[in-house]
Amino acid sequence: MRSTLSLCAPAVALLCLLVAPVASPEEAPASETATPPPAVDQFRERAASESTFAALDYLEGLGEPRTVGEAYLAVTQALIEADKDLALAVWVSRAGIRYCLKEARAHEADAPRDAAALRETARVLAYNLASSTWPAWETEGITPTPDDLRAGFDAAKLNLRLTQELGLGPRAEAAAHWMLGAHHLARRELDGATGEFGACEGKATEANEPVAASMAKGYLAIVQILSGEADAGRAACDAVLSELASTDSEEARFYHDQLERALAFFSK
Repeated sequence: MRSTLSLCAPAVALLCLLVAPVASPEEAPASETATPPPAVDQFRERAASESTFAALDYLEGLGEPRTVGEAYLAVTQALIEADKDLALAVWVSRAGIRYCLKEARAHEADAPRDAAALRETARVLAYNLASSTWPAWETEGITPTPDDLRAGFDAAKLNLRLTQELGLGPRAEAAAHWMLGAHHLARRELDGATGEFGACEGKATEANEPVAASMAKGYLAIVQILSGEADAGRAACDAVLSELASTDSEEARFYHDQLERALAFFSK
């Protein structure tokens, strides 16, 4: 997705179509304090000259927790999009998620608004981690390892939980269900994928997002193909692709192309 409420996207841009590639993560929640511009370069420099631990100490010493959370988002985005260093991005993302959730708990009573913003930052980090480790994007320079896939699956589960806890609504929940379903699909856990893609379709319908609901049906068709019902699944997927192709919108064209790529990937 390419927007905070899209159904499938990877690193820090903004999920605006329900499904996106690794180069378009969610946008960081706004805060009163901007992330220092040199944060990314300073992180790289300290990680190279000292250690990743020293670089994390630098990030967490930047100021208020919300500023630190935004710095984590900026660094993880740069590691994925510019550096193509998924292994380090996974490591830093998990550290950032842990930091944001810990600080959110610490400020729940005295600063509930900040606590909610920190949970939202943790959710975005989790979504981007899950998206960036999904193998079907086949982004050049990014090849998720089995350990990356496990981290992404774990992050997808956290993203769904935080989306529900924060009450972000059916559109955001559709995106979260899609992401978890996508990871079940990558693990060939077809029952889990069916449940999550079905939930995605339902939430997209509830949010009055018919194109996204159609996209979810396409992924259900891919599950059907992998379940041994190749002819019926292919017919269902072709019907969704035809529907998306005949819909004159950027969103429909985007989902059409992504569904074709996913079908090709899982048909290997």
